Amino acid sequence: MAHALSEVHRVLQDNGHLLDLRPRTGSAPIHIVSAREHVLAGEALQAAAEHAHSDAADAALTEAGRLGLFVREHATSFPYFYFWDSPNEVQRYLQEEWDGIFSISEDTWRALRAAWAIADGDASLRMEMNLSITRWRKLGGRAA
Repeated sequence: MAHALSEVHRVLQDNGHLLDLRPRTGSAPIHIVSAREHVLAGEALQAAAEHAHSDAADAALTEAGRLGLFVREHATSFPYFYFWDSPNEVQRYLQEEWDGIFSISEDTWRALRAAWAIADGDASLRMEMNLSITRWRKLGGRAA
């Protein structure tokens, strides 16, 4: 990551911006939502390796700031929602797109399917992720 940040610094115009957009580590609640109600059905847990990647990115960006390559201008977080029409769609998506990144325990799958079975006909499943976005401004000079 440190090498990548040095390369970004090299090619970015002076006072140009780097955006760091990524999921915050932890869990992502899954709700069954309908026009009538929202019911927490379980949560997807982020893999430990993803925590390590996020920690490494934080450390690299902090070091880039310490070296005077970038200055942090603004940071915030916001919810981002994924929607599916059935538990099977959730399971297929997690296996195909996020294998090894998020997991759902067997107990949670059972609870989710049970809650889905009694949900309203217009219900869908919603997973909420918390994303962080940070704007870094390039400072002049050469990369270290």
